[in-house]
Amino acid sequence: MKMRNSPRIFWIATTFLLCLDSFGQSNNTLTYTKDILPIFTSTCLDCHGPDEARRMLNLRLDTPDFLASHVVSGDPDSSLIFQRISEDDMIRVMPPSSSGRTLSALQINTVRDWIEAGAEWGEDLSAVQQADLIQAAERQVVFAREVRPILSRNCFQCHGPDDQNRQMGLRLDNPEGYGGDRGVFGGPVVIPGDAQGSLLFQRISAEATNFRMPRDREALNADEIETIRLWIDQGAEWQSHWAFVPPEKPVIPNVNDKGWSRNPIDSFVLKRLDEESLQPSAQADKATLIRRVSLDLTGLPPTLEEIDAFLADASPNAYEKVVDRLLQSPRYGEKMAVEWFGSEECDET
Repeated sequence: MKMRNSPRIFWIATTFLLCLDSFGQSNNTLTYTKDILPIFTSTCLDCHGPDEARRMLNLRLDTPDFLASHVVSGDPDSSLIFQRISEDDMIRVMPPSSSGRTLSALQINTVRDWIEAGAEWGEDLSAVQQADLIQAAERQVVFAREVRPILSRNCFQCHGPDDQNRQMGLRLDNPEGYGGDRGVFGGPVVIPGDAQGSLLFQRISAEATNFRMPRDREALNADEIETIRLWIDQGAEWQSHWAFVPPEKPVIPNVNDKGWSRNPIDSFVLKRLDEESLQPSAQADKATLIRRVSLDLTGLPPTLEEIDAFLADASPNAYEKVVDRLLQSPRYGEKMAVEWFGSEECDET
């Protein structure tokens, strides 16, 4: 059968394919902010980031200023930054081998490809991205919240409180286990401030499967290893499980507008607002307040009768009475139970 519109169809198809190819190329263009900065954020920004106190050699890798001195566009081998990250010499390589951080071959090749392609900076970082960058560079690892769960999932079975199953005399569920002598099995497995020299970090980050821990199980992922590395380098501070830490009443902070605070919690909120040079929002009207607290505590909006009763209640503790009523409601218990069921995956047990 003869196709009368064949030339036109061919032209449309060719144009579409060319546009598609162009679109794919533009999306695949390597840029610093999109492809390289994420690599350096996890490996280099501790010493070359926004924190002036920790910055080394006055080099910042989160701004484009370093491009002129450390990057030769189109020539990675002449670019100082590529020379240092691809260096074979353990003394000259960056990040330092003593830091326990290394760029993978894939990451090094990505940096090479970026420089060869012209070393484009890309889109400037938004205010939110800059804030995230600073937070990542200044991250302080909390043992109880970040490290203990990793060890509990992966290590306590063989290095926990069970005397019968404990391996190599090592306990990782108490502080003595990290820094204490293990008799015939060796010495401490953690050297505070030195992840690279700590046996714990060496074993979880080893490439050789016969040396890596946990044994006969899936290896820790990169984020988990990095968390433990940071914890050790930051001093390996031990914290007991929160359930065993007696609560301490905090000191109520001093604030400028003492008349704004109605209770001690308000003082903490206002202190943070003052630090950020922000003003408190205007107080919501009563209809908005009862809707917020009802949804928050029961997951259900207030009824018209409940709204009318709250609006008509002129007593100074009208809001407190609403909260007490909601906390005594079966709907509150149901909402709390739903959250627990979800977190415990009761639908699968």
